[in-house]
Amino acid sequence: MLDDLVQTIETLKKRIRNHRDDIQNYESRTRVTLIDPILRVLGWDVSDPAIVQIEPKGPGGWADYALLGNNGRTVVIFVEAKRLSIKDSPITQTVGYAVSENIENNANVRYCASTNGDTWEVYDITSQKSVMKASIATEDAAKCALKFLSLWRRSMADGVFDSVVEPVIDGSTPNSEKIDNGTSEPGQLVPGCKVLVKQTARAKSFRGKEGRLIMLGEGTGALIQVDNIKKWFSRRNLQVLSA
Repeated sequence: MLDDLVQTIETLKKRIRNHRDDIQNYESRTRVTLIDPILRVLGWDVSDPAIVQIEPKGPGGWADYALLGNNGRTVVIFVEAKRLSIKDSPITQTVGYAVSENIENNANVRYCASTNGDTWEVYDITSQKSVMKASIATEDAAKCALKFLSLWRRSMADGVFDSVVEPVIDGSTPNSEKIDNGTSEPGQLVPGCKVLVKQTARAKSFRGKEGRLIMLGEGTGALIQVDNIKKWFSRRNLQVLSA
């Protein structure tokens, strides 16, 4: 999945660079050529109304996308789409959709997002702060992909995000690093094994805690779950406990 996400981001980089003039002044073109591909690769099939509602009418007005939880009814996050030409768009509009939904329908929509197809921002209504910002056009594709994992549909347990976090990357991916779990080849982790997150100043919430490897990104790191919270770590910050 991670490789597909990186490849999609690389494709969109080229699309923005080569076809900006054809796309940027049309919201519909921005959605079809830039936003929908990202949602699809993250598991949000925009053609399936049980997964994504397109332009649903709610108490706060017409949202562009409502991404649904595993039950096919509960809104997990509202996504507001803007034209590529709109550089700085306040996220207040999509926040209004979520707040209105919570008040009028006794819902619990915690997250909302705004994007112009290039820049993405995810906002946590509860903490009233941005929890993820990414730029497809300007950021390294691999690091950008790690950020987008916070919007991965399969990372949800019961229709809500456990946590949306910035990826933890130390900037190095040594090929000769050896992590021995008794079964894997040197330098590899086995998906599903238990790991110990080593002490690191950039991962205070996981310091010294045991977790479970959810997914291994080739040459990058691993997605670890501890206490229902998921975060990316470099392999050098992990110690395999059991396969």
